[in-house]
Amino acid sequence: MLDSQPLNWISEHRSFASREWFRSQVEWGLWEKDGRKRNCFLIYVTVPEGIKELTVVIKIKYSVSYVRVYFAHVLRKSK
Repeated sequence: MLDSQPLNWISEHRSFASREWFRSQVEWGLWEKDGRKRNCFLIYVTVPEGIKELTVVIKIKYSVSYVRVYFAHVLRKSK
């Protein structure tokens, strides 16, 4: 499930991002615990964009019945 922020973010990054792209990152990406937040995880994705690589952070919240993507952002420096 995508919240409004990731949907707006997709429209600004159409060169590589789509709903399917998010789904694949959530299913196959490495989830890292987001500090002490309960059931919250970060996924770091490296994306080739032109001659450089971008690092995208995706924030998700896990529940037994669903996974909610609530934030996406391009980091200035690679992780």
